[in-house]
Amino acid sequence: MLLLQKDLAKDTEIHPVQKELNKLQEQLKNAESTIAEALAELENAHRTVQDLSQKLKTTSESKESAIKATQAATIRQDDLKKQTVSTLLSHMANATKHAAAAAKVGVKGNTERACEISKEIFGVESTVEQAMQASIKAQQEEAEIFSEDIQR
Repeated sequence: MLLLQKDLAKDTEIHPVQKELNKLQEQLKNAESTIAEALAELENAHRTVQDLSQKLKTTSESKESAIKATQAATIRQDDLKKQTVSTLLSHMANATKHAAAAAKVGVKGNTERACEISKEIFGVESTVEQAMQASIKAQQEEAEIFSEDIQR
């Protein structure tokens, strides 16, 4: 009879501890899930940054090409001035100026696009920072849970 009472007392003590353990395990599972989601978001953001970086690189290369085309057009204009008569020179100068203006418009468009992409990258970096902060917070919460679990 005394043994039965001792077993009953132990069961009474173990039940709340088991409940608390189950609760902590559930919190741990939730924290791990949050970390996994944050890491997935971070990976997506990283891919987006890579994509935008590639777009920025392509735009920069296009801009450089347009600048070189403008420089080449200017050099061509100078050579034509030396080789042609004044009437032909007048027509060619106008054509070259139009080409240079079009190239400048292209450079301006590329510059604006590069600016837009830079803004997009900034936005993605901000999102990455937020995801990293969320991940750090989740890790801190997990550490607190482990700490509380160890203290108990």
